[in-house]
Amino acid sequence: MALSEPQAKVLAALADRALAVRQLCLLVGLSRDATHAALRSLSYLGWVRYFPGTRTWRITKSGRRVISDQRYRDFLP
Repeated sequence: MALSEPQAKVLAALADRALAVRQLCLLVGLSRDATHAALRSLSYLGWVRYFPGTRTWRITKSGRRVISDQRYRDFLP
């Protein structure tokens, strides 16, 4: 499955550290709605996970494999 640009940006941003939605919006330059949509779809696929205690999102091992694909290297910091 190919990632959309917003999904790739969000997944790449989470590759380094856990982030809250507000931080993600600022970092990747997407609106809150676009960021939430990307997170929902990535969460459904099992590539990111939400941690309510800290209100942050984190990438999973399978998400890390996806974003490390050659197609998405330009999105990584």
